[in-house]
Amino acid sequence: MTTQLTRYPQAVPIPITEQARTVAQQFGSAQPTAIKSEQVQLNTLAVFATHGYCQMMGIVSDLEQSDSWNPVTQMMTDVADLTLPGLGRLECRPIQTGANICEVPPDVWDLRIGYVVVCIDENLKMAHLLGFTPAVGETALTISDLQPPEILLQRIHELMPLNDVATSSGMGQIAETAVKLGQWLNQSFEAGWLAVETLLSPEQVSLAFSFRNVDETETDTPDTPLDTSSDGPLADGPIDVRRAKLIDFGLQLGDVQVIMLVEIQSESSEAINIGLQVHPQGQPYLPPDLELAVLETSDTVFMDARSRQADNYIQLQFSGRAGERFRVRLQLDGVQYLEEFVM
Repeated sequence: MTTQLTRYPQAVPIPITEQARTVAQQFGSAQPTAIKSEQVQLNTLAVFATHGYCQMMGIVSDLEQSDSWNPVTQMMTDVADLTLPGLGRLECRPIQTGANICEVPPDVWDLRIGYVVVCIDENLKMAHLLGFTPAVGETALTISDLQPPEILLQRIHELMPLNDVATSSGMGQIAETAVKLGQWLNQSFEAGWLAVETLLSPEQVSLAFSFRNVDETETDTPDTPLDTSSDGPLADGPIDVRRAKLIDFGLQLGDVQVIMLVEIQSESSEAINIGLQVHPQGQPYLPPDLELAVLETSDTVFMDARSRQADNYIQLQFSGRAGERFRVRLQLDGVQYLEEFVM
């Protein structure tokens, strides 16, 4: 890991997709000089990375309505904005690994709701959101002066009309649409669900779905069609799909972030095995008393697990039939995140 990213453990990793690299190269090739071409490519990748972060956090952003997507504006100015419809424009300033200063041209000192600094790795395959500032007034922005990325979320939520903030009983966030697990088997994934290795450290990957004794699991619904599994792997067959999503409690609980993993296996054309895990993000252990619960469509708790004082992950596993729906709840100190799934 680079020295810079070690200094900023709050940095949020965002993979740079092949599509992003292709678009950045196309934009860059249209510029008159090599220096301008590199500038436009890095700006484009920084905007793509911030757009990806917004997707992960359930925030609507529009690439094509941004000035950074306008060929004339690209050529005439140094702009890296991302439009958030109804809210304004974020400026997404790129830096490369090892830089301590981010250059912010006077052209973008106003008409912005904030500034995100994005570190672009040398191989152009990974970006890290280093931090945020709501305003700038000089060309040199010192990286160490940035606020953590979750302050960006707070700023966005402050700007949202009250009825646009997705809540559940006023206590937390809820996903707007169900995650279609059946489509995962065809390698079709909803925004925000990334490869496990993208979000987990190598040490965490080694723990992912090892499925040792699941002492935390509790069940209280013997007549439900969902079936629980005690310990051991989900099935004797190979793992079909694993994906991970970053969950941010930052608006209500400071800097608390966790990573939720979902593993699915299809035993037959109808039976699906599901494993859930929650890992810490940026910390060695989960916060104590974090609840991971599976809810039936009636919102009855089907099974749950809670973290203890020094748990580095918690997990649940169960099986169901194609077409069944359930919700997963993460809850900590009265704040909850809900995500709906359909098998």
